Amino acid sequence: MPRPAEPILTRERIATVGLRLVDANGLDGLSTRLVAAEMGVSSAALYYHFTSKDDILNAVIDKAMRSMHAPDPTLHWTDQIKAMSFSYRDVLIAHPNLAPAMVRLTARRFGSRVIVSLARAMAIDGVPPRLIPTVLSSIELYVLGAGVTAQAHYEKPLSATMSELDDFPEVADALLNAQNSEESFVEGLQALMTGWRARIASLQSERSAEPG
Repeated sequence: MPRPAEPILTRERIATVGLRLVDANGLDGLSTRLVAAEMGVSSAALYYHFTSKDDILNAVIDKAMRSMHAPDPTLHWTDQIKAMSFSYRDVLIAHPNLAPAMVRLTARRFGSRVIVSLARAMAIDGVPPRLIPTVLSSIELYVLGAGVTAQAHYEKPLSATMSELDDFPEVADALLNAQNSEESFVEGLQALMTGWRARIASLQSERSAEPG
C-alpha cells in the first residue's frame, strides 16, 4: 500500500481539527479522545506532536490568531494598533469559545510576532520603553472584553422608567435605546488611544524639559 503524500498527523492538522471542535462544542470538545476520534487515530498518537492538552490548546489558539492581519509597518503605531484591534476583535467574534482559554494560557493575546512589530514602531516614535507593555496590555484587555461581549444578550433589560434621571430625559432615552456594539467599540478605542497619545506626549515633554 503506497504511503500517503502527506502525513495524516501534523501539528497544523491537529490544531485545525481542534479549532473546529472548540468552535462547535466549546472547550470541552477539545479532549484528546475527541480529537483523535475525529482524525481516526489513537489518543496516544497525538502525543508524538504535543506534550499535553494545554499544548494542543495553545496550538489551537495560535491557529485562530494567525488569521489576524500582520501590522503594516509603514503606518504610525497608533494606526497599526487600531488595525490590529479590529482584526483581533474579528477573531474573538469568530471563535468566542476560545476566549476563556486565551485569558488563561496566553501572556500576550495579540501574539508575539504582532507585539514585537508594534513595540518596535512605538520605540521608533519615542514612546518610553517602560510604558510600551502597559499601553499594549491596556489595548489587548479592552479588545478582549469588547470581542467577548460583542454578541452578548443581556438577560435583564434596563427598566422602562428611570426616576433618578427625570431631570435628564435625554440621558434616560439614550440608555433605553439599543446600543450598537460596533459604534461603542470604535468610540471606546478612539477614547483609549486619545488618552494614551496625550499621556505619552506629556511624558515626552517632561523628558525633553529635564536638564541635560
